[in-house]
Amino acid sequence: MALRASAGANRHRGVSISFDPTELAWVDSLVQALDRHGYPLAARSEVVRVALLELRDVLQGKTPSEIAEYFAQRHGERLAAAIAELKSARGDTEGGA
Repeated sequence: MALRASAGANRHRGVSISFDPTELAWVDSLVQALDRHGYPLAARSEVVRVALLELRDVLQGKTPSEIAEYFAQRHGERLAAAIAELKSARGDTEGGA
């Protein structure tokens, strides 16, 4: 479906994003910190917008394959961190299961 240019074409569009509870708490803590320090645009959307700009800079000039590799690497890092956190929570200091 092609989008037609209109008088409102440059306006922001609202979208829905799902966060897990830990991510949401972290984003909300950033918003609260921004608000406490008088940042006039303190909102979840501003935090996400700035993060997207950073991601755009990181991925600038990368091939589609490199972009997929970047996301796969980040997913692996998050998974490894989650496993380490679970092991730590149950007191498992050994490398085995």
